[in-house]
Amino acid sequence: MIDNLSIDGTIPMDVFCKHVTSVNHDSPLHVHTHHIELLLIRSGNASFYTEHQAFPIPPRTLIIIPNGVWHCVLTHDSTPYERVCLNIDTNLIANISTNTTNLFNCFYDALTQEVSTRFLDESQNAEFTNACDKLVEIIDHKEYAYDIYERIELSKILLFANKTTNLKQHRVNQIPKLLEKNH
Repeated sequence: MIDNLSIDGTIPMDVFCKHVTSVNHDSPLHVHTHHIELLLIRSGNASFYTEHQAFPIPPRTLIIIPNGVWHCVLTHDSTPYERVCLNIDTNLIANISTNTTNLFNCFYDALTQEVSTRFLDESQNAEFTNACDKLVEIIDHKEYAYDIYERIELSKILLFANKTTNLKQHRVNQIPKLLEKNH
């Protein structure tokens, strides 16, 4: 796990994945310059913030965060906040994409809204969580050919993210109009 992530969001590895539960979580506003992020909310009472918007994040929400987008999560009470977080270096995504299948597509779509959200059903929630848990195991154990298994699992996860449906116009921005940063 990366402790005390710097405000510039620098992640010192190609892939960072964690499945964690905490209470009273308040991440600092940060940005990942060279990494995208997939964040699945499994439980908790929290809101997601960017430079231009804030919205509640109910359980089973997958947030797709392109690189370069400032963001943070703040919990509202002591309800356990369980999440699965995956950061992937953009160069690695480019390397595992093909001429036919661009695994960045869901992140390009997200840029039109800063981030995009997908509400997962129980089966999708379990599929994403299990794939990320398997990825953590691959990374942690570094057995023979782990790098190939890592790319296989990353490909599955990115294909999953690209096949889910983006929820458009569902979020009510909680930031008062006076505080929104002008474009």
